[in-house]
Amino acid sequence: MLKKIFLINLIFLVYCFSHEKETSKLNISIIDEKNIKIEILESKTNKEKFLNQIKIVSIKDNQVLMEFLLSKDNQIITIPPENFYIIAKIGDNLLYNRYSNYKNFFIFFCSFVFFISLVIYSQKVKKLNNN
Repeated sequence: MLKKIFLINLIFLVYCFSHEKETSKLNISIIDEKNIKIEILESKTNKEKFLNQIKIVSIKDNQVLMEFLLSKDNQIITIPPENFYIIAKIGDNLLYNRYSNYKNFFIFFCSFVFFISLVIYSQKVKKLNNN
């Protein structure tokens, strides 16, 4: 049983640290000083819900300034009135989202359970070797 817990936690840790990259090709054109048009040309993601999710992120402090969904009817967005540079970013995996509060807790919890099961497993092995 303990060996199974150990292996399951190892799998969870590997899943946490090796998430799938999702990339898209965008066509960005400037309409006027405050509006830009973003078209998604090609997307290498298998998640339909992230196909049209765009984030505008501040490069200065890495905060999400604006988040919205593109549709075929509405592809024109207004640039936020900020003084820093912005980038357009397709949404990430929900579980391993860089802006999520759950990511750090999930990794900590899996690491903790992994460490505890490793200690208990090594104690059991020592006990068996001594007998």
